[in-house]
Amino acid sequence: MTLNLIPEEEEKRILFFPKTIKTVVIAMVVGGISISILGFRFVANKGQVYALQNEKKSLDVELISLDEVRSSYQYYTSSKSKDLLSNRTVFSKFYNNIQAATPSTVWLNNVSLSENDNLTIDGKTTGRSGDEKAEYTEISKYTSSLKKAGFIDPKIQSASIDQKTKVVTFRIDTKITRAMISE
Repeated sequence: MTLNLIPEEEEKRILFFPKTIKTVVIAMVVGGISISILGFRFVANKGQVYALQNEKKSLDVELISLDEVRSSYQYYTSSKSKDLLSNRTVFSKFYNNIQAATPSTVWLNNVSLSENDNLTIDGKTTGRSGDEKAEYTEISKYTSSLKKAGFIDPKIQSASIDQKTKVVTFRIDTKITRAMISE
C-alpha cells in the first residue's frame, strides 16, 4: 500500500508532526492510513505524520464509557491526554479503516441512560422529543469540558439514542483550533 500524498494546495494548511511525537500511535503511520480526529485529517507520508485542518463547524459526537474505551480502542499516550482522561473530560478515538470525513468522536465518563431512555449528563436529566432523539440546551459542565479540550464556544444542539447499542450521539456546533493538537 502506498502512502498518501498531500496536495500542493494544502501545503500551507499542514501542521507538521515529527515521527517521534508520542501522541501519534504506530497504526497511524502504517500504509498511509488516513484518520480523522477532532476535525483534523491525519495522513502519513515518507515516514512522517501530517495533520490537515478540516473546515467543519459542527461535529457528531458519540459518548461511551471509559471502561469500554480502555478495553476496545487505542487512545492518546501523551501526558496531555492522560490528564484529559484523569479529569474525565474529552479525548479522541482513532479510526483505522474509514474515510477522513467520518465524524470525530469524544467521550465522557459520567453519561448514562435512565429506564425511560432520558439522558443523564453530569447529574442533569434531559427530556425527549421523539422515540430516539433528545434535544436540550447547553449543559455548562459538559461544554466546559469541551472548551478545556480545545473547542471554541461549543453549543449542544441535539442528541440521539441508538436503542439497540445505547450509544448516544450529540450534534455540537463549534469551531476548532490548531492549539488542541499542539505539544
